[in-house]
Amino acid sequence: MTLENLLRIGSLKRHQPSDADLLRLLAMLANGFRPSSNAPGHHATLIQSLPKSIGVQKKQMALLDQLRRKRNLHDYTGMDVSEKEADACMLAAAELFDTVEAWLREHRPVRGANR
Repeated sequence: MTLENLLRIGSLKRHQPSDADLLRLLAMLANGFRPSSNAPGHHATLIQSLPKSIGVQKKQMALLDQLRRKRNLHDYTGMDVSEKEADACMLAAAELFDTVEAWLREHRPVRGANR
């Protein structure tokens, strides 16, 4: 599915990113889209669009989506999260941050920002 397809079905909306947006929400907004927060599954849409928005490998996207589902289970059922799972989540988040930061430096440099 492309970002344009997600836009067409209402999972995404057009968005003109400001420098503040780029620093705050990063990848999706940097491409001129934002998730439709009043539609169900907007967190999943954001994660599943990472390969198209910033070139995240599908394997990494699948891991992030799996971690999102586990977070939902924890939030809604109180299911325990093991230390190993928490460590995996922290590592995946750090890797995603590095990927997003590198993509932004190359594709959407913020004017006047010292990073």
